[in-house]
Amino acid sequence: MKVFTTGRVAQLCKVTARTVAKAWFDTGKLKGYRIPGSQDRRIPREYLLRFLRDGEGRIKPAVRKNAIATLEDMALAKVLVFTDDQALRDIVRNALPTDQGFKVEFCGNCAIDCIGAIAFGPDVILFDSIFNGGYIEEIAREVNLDPQPTFAAIVSAGCHVGETFREQFEMPINADVLARRLRELVRFHKDI
Repeated sequence: MKVFTTGRVAQLCKVTARTVAKAWFDTGKLKGYRIPGSQDRRIPREYLLRFLRDGEGRIKPAVRKNAIATLEDMALAKVLVFTDDQALRDIVRNALPTDQGFKVEFCGNCAIDCIGAIAFGPDVILFDSIFNGGYIEEIAREVNLDPQPTFAAIVSAGCHVGETFREQFEMPINADVLARRLRELVRFHKDI
């Protein structure tokens, strides 16, 4: 999400929407814009981050810190990788570094890992083709219960993938191609 309503800012900062609109926005402390022809206000993420980091408004320090972390986390491309292959983990870890906007989690094939993985809220799931096809389809369906669908991709050695998967990467995988394509999928999904 690149732009926030005053109501969403109020939720993040644990204040009322009136505080955001009247005490922050209308006084010029919080930058943004009005929707033409209406009184609705919109606050771009970068302005909200600047407002929070500068210590504007009367926000408790813990709430401020949590809001900043939430906004920064929203901007990251979350990639969930199902693999037990250490070589593939290393390739993905190097191709998708945090300092380039990625947040990567790894899972094996354990059901407990799957529950935590769904809670992670991935934008893209990358499956190693070593996993059983039915298991992969089941995980993809579980994660896609979210109103915004998660894109699923698979790394394979040439096996056919079903309609669930938006992308297939052949082994040996090119790390640059992987990073570029996953970034494109996430941008389309999250509008970052």
